[in-house]
Amino acid sequence: MATLGMWQLARVYSYLYNDKLHILPYKVLIAKKQIFLLPIPKRRRYVIKFCTICVFCHILVCFAALRKALSLQTKNSDFYETSQAVRVIRIYIQVLVAFLSLSVFAMSYVISFKPKVAPIILNGIAPFQKEAEELTGPRRHNNYSIVELGIKIMLVFAFSLSFPTPVIMVYLEIDPLHNPVRRSILVIVIRLVTLVVVFVESIKAASAFFITGLMVACSASDVLQDLRKTNFCSNLITRLKEISLYRKMFLWNKYTNQNVSWFSIPPLLFFGISLIVLAWYGTIRMLGKLEFLIYLVLPVIAVVASFFITLLIPPAERIFEYSKYLISKRTNEAKSCKFERKTWKSMRPLGIQSSEFRVLKSKHHAELKHVDEEEELNLSSSDDDMESERLAEKFQSWSQQCMDVSPPPVRKTIVDSSVVPTMDNLSLNPSVPVSSQTVPDSSDSQPVDSTINNDNFAQVLLMQSQAIAKMLTDSSSSKSDKFMARQTAGRDLPSFSGQPEEWPAFIASYRRTTDMCGFSDAENMERLRRCLKGEAAKAVQCLMVSPNNIQKVIQMLEDRFGKTKHIITAMITKARQANNVKDDKPQSLIDFGTTVVNLAATIKSLQADGHLKNPQLLAELEDKLPYSIRIRWHVWKTAKAASDDIEEFAEWVESEMKMAYEMVAHSPIKEGKKNDEKTDSNFKKRGAGVHLTGESQQQTVCNFCGLQNHKTYQCRKVKELTANERVVLAVEKKLCLCCLTVGCSSRRCKNKRKCGINNCEKDHNRLFHGSLPLRQLLSKKEDLQKEVKSDEDSGPAADAKNQVNTLQAASLRYIQTEIEGPQGKEVVLALQDDGASITILEEKVREQIGAIGPTKPFCMATVEGDGYYPNARVIGMRIRGDFRNSPQFTIGNVRTIDELKLAPVSQDAEALKKRYPHLRNIPLASFKNMKPRMILGSSHYHLICPLKVIEGRPGEPVATKSRLGWTIIIPDVNGILPNMKSHQLNHVTLQHDCKEDSDAELHRLVKNSFTTEDFGVKPLVQKLRSKEDQRAIDIMESTMKRSPDGVRYEIGLLWKTDDVILPPSYNNALHRLKCQERKMDKDRTFAEAYCQKIKEYVDKGFIRKLDKGEIVTRHSRTWYLPHFGVVNPNKPGKLRLDDYFSFRLNFHKVRRK
Repeated sequence: MATLGMWQLARVYSYLYNDKLHILPYKVLIAKKQIFLLPIPKRRRYVIKFCTICVFCHILVCFAALRKALSLQTKNSDFYETSQAVRVIRIYIQVLVAFLSLSVFAMSYVISFKPKVAPIILNGIAPFQKEAEELTGPRRHNNYSIVELGIKIMLVFAFSLSFPTPVIMVYLEIDPLHNPVRRSILVIVIRLVTLVVVFVESIKAASAFFITGLMVACSASDVLQDLRKTNFCSNLITRLKEISLYRKMFLWNKYTNQNVSWFSIPPLLFFGISLIVLAWYGTIRMLGKLEFLIYLVLPVIAVVASFFITLLIPPAERIFEYSKYLISKRTNEAKSCKFERKTWKSMRPLGIQSSEFRVLKSKHHAELKHVDEEEELNLSSSDDDMESERLAEKFQSWSQQCMDVSPPPVRKTIVDSSVVPTMDNLSLNPSVPVSSQTVPDSSDSQPVDSTINNDNFAQVLLMQSQAIAKMLTDSSSSKSDKFMARQTAGRDLPSFSGQPEEWPAFIASYRRTTDMCGFSDAENMERLRRCLKGEAAKAVQCLMVSPNNIQKVIQMLEDRFGKTKHIITAMITKARQANNVKDDKPQSLIDFGTTVVNLAATIKSLQADGHLKNPQLLAELEDKLPYSIRIRWHVWKTAKAASDDIEEFAEWVESEMKMAYEMVAHSPIKEGKKNDEKTDSNFKKRGAGVHLTGESQQQTVCNFCGLQNHKTYQCRKVKELTANERVVLAVEKKLCLCCLTVGCSSRRCKNKRKCGINNCEKDHNRLFHGSLPLRQLLSKKEDLQKEVKSDEDSGPAADAKNQVNTLQAASLRYIQTEIEGPQGKEVVLALQDDGASITILEEKVREQIGAIGPTKPFCMATVEGDGYYPNARVIGMRIRGDFRNSPQFTIGNVRTIDELKLAPVSQDAEALKKRYPHLRNIPLASFKNMKPRMILGSSHYHLICPLKVIEGRPGEPVATKSRLGWTIIIPDVNGILPNMKSHQLNHVTLQHDCKEDSDAELHRLVKNSFTTEDFGVKPLVQKLRSKEDQRAIDIMESTMKRSPDGVRYEIGLLWKTDDVILPPSYNNALHRLKCQERKMDKDRTFAEAYCQKIKEYVDKGFIRKLDKGEIVTRHSRTWYLPHFGVVNPNKPGKLRLDDYFSFRLNFHKVRRK
């Protein structure tokens, strides 16, 4: 087994090369017995790859220098100056270094350029051991303590030699780069650094290969040995688990061979053995000819290489021997069950391979023609769109045949060697799918063991098929696997309207479901046609004619809407528009934190790390925090020594959100509300008049409206009808009045129940409670107003009637607009009324956008009567359509009233486009239960005038385009819109502008004329004031003036007397300033907050810095005002500055003067 010591050995290896040198992207957790791939920065990944490239280049240089040294003639004088022994030593060292690098270069390449391979291989060991122990029980395994100790010592020793050895070689001038380059200090440094990199990388790769090989070989051999020693089990479930375990190990072994062994073992064996021979040869021949330190490297290399090479040979041989024996043993033991015997016979032995091998023998391919296609279909395959009921019937019919015939041929798996498998079934990282092919075997059948129950055997076989399907997750696996995956994942994709922030989730769902469910191009095209909305659907409309354009459609959507910069820009805009965080509202912190965390995650997933360093964006996000929370951010950043970037800010915000979660109470959601929400979402998504199609017959279908995904008694259309109308509709649909199913009668219904509403004893469904007797309803059938008509009706009238539930804005032009004022934007529903002479806006909307205007009363005459609005305002604002790239218009003379008493309306654009072909290319907007809050009249006719009109047949909707977008009108030519509870009259308004409130003023004058006080005899009443108060009022009236900004007013100081002489206050103020400075020196946070508050006062204009002339000037009223910081205990972290206005100095007090 891969013992704890081996995992500790891997941990030491990770500590040396990851924690110390930072050239390894792995982290080992001994407690979990797993190795993790670290999310290292780009710079570090480049350094790791550079080390591997440096080794490769050094190998080329070694062979080039070796060739030059062997062919060196009299041209080089240095060659003859050195002795013959030194020349031989240099050549020998060059060959030795080249062979050392070549033997482990393949493993170095795997670590640097394929880092996911090692975790997939090593993380599969622990699950194998656990499953094997469940089958065989705890056993005593081989002891590898001596081997582990030896490898650990050699690992540390080799790591220690990787640094001094290059120094010695450069010092003795026996390194490969000695001859090809000139001699200088810079060149010597380059030679030294290159040799250090080569030695460290080579020893790192060699250590990784032997540690991985030891763990793989020992664990696989011990597991197979335990299985080999286990006797034949009578429990069929246990035997099938053993088969499943061996198949997993086979895929794991295949993956190891394909990604490591095939190109790592050949150079290791050839150059490694050559290296051992050369090292031992040098150990013998170089004795006494080299310096002791450099000579010591030769025996060390020889011993270590020999130890490592011979260490892996016995476990590798045992893997092949044990697996071959296990297959032979199980094949002979499984005589009573042909399924097991054929399965074990198709298995191949495991082992470390240095070349590709086949999984099945060629003779098995020739047996394909003997397979019965009907038996194969009944066993485990089905058509992509086959219903679950049909699949169950076929499986049941097949299981009944097992009493007389032998089990049908079982699928065998052929793993395509051209595709790299993954260890998804081993709890490893999912990556590349496995390509497999099912080949049924048709040999002579044998009778099934009579002791095995047929039903149990069928269930076990089904469980085994599911286990194999889970192990080989792949788009080309069995059709039943795809079918079950489609039932789980579903066909529908998330809606995509062209918004950049929707693209990552949309494309991830598309690719994941395509790989998992194996959708064809035609099916994917249909899925895209259902999910694409708005601009996205318009962009690829012409390409969605043929399924052959599916790749081009995805590419065009990605090019237009999936650009990284557009996605990040949209997310940043959303973050900037987030509301400010309030101290007393934890929910505001949660909403703000969610936006920031999503922004950081999106930027990181798109690998656009540059945006994480945006200081301007970080400053804007910090400004949304109150001062107390902002201090906590700076304290956390200082304690963590974190950098100023969005990622660190998001990490801190996430920790703050966890505390806010505990302060926000979540109200429980009732079950009924959930059902209503689901019904509403389905209603909005599907719309009215959608009929059942072949691909959705397996889902719940409403017997009233034909819609999917809601049950009959939850139908929204039926709930809007009265009880009498529901009974009539159920009779027309031939539904049972008790269970609401087709073909059942209320007299013979087995699901008959009492109503129970208000102690009702009738046997009918609760939907029909309170209805008249059925005979009486049928007699008055012609007089009832029906809201739903049968599916056999056709024509424009029927289309409009089925459209009632998805469009309540039937005869008026409603459009969503975005209005903007000084304080923000607001999206409102506006009514385009050609008959209105003015444009009207609700007062609440004006307050939200901050539009300012004078109060101007007016009178308005409507079809419902006259109205007078004394508090109306006349404002200006900017308006645009609620769609992308809409032009913006500035309008004025907009009147405001308290409330527009218009009923809420709804519009389902998708349902309209599905029903009426002439509307499919029009970008219509959907809204539900939205109340109009604005009327656009003829005073701004340039915004509502029709620019383009698209109409269909008489009675069908008419689309009208204005400068604000498209609107829809459905002419009610047949009067078939009964679902409108109250018909809205056309809002024609006539405006009478009251320039002055003349009637009210005239009324007041006439009223005052009858009072005696107006005859001139009214006494003059004036409140008496003291001299000090009168002096203050005089100063205010004489000195008051408007400030330069035009917003505030200024008045002079209210001095008690004109000749005030204040005592000197400089020394006292200086003393208090020094006290504050000493307090700041002790508390750094207090000092930063104090300085920030002073800067805030300067920025807001509350205080200013004196110029030199003002500082020099002295007069009797000069006063130095001390100030200090105050923190309220009830508001920690919020600093407030206070002034010493009231302190006494030489019996004088400022407030008294």
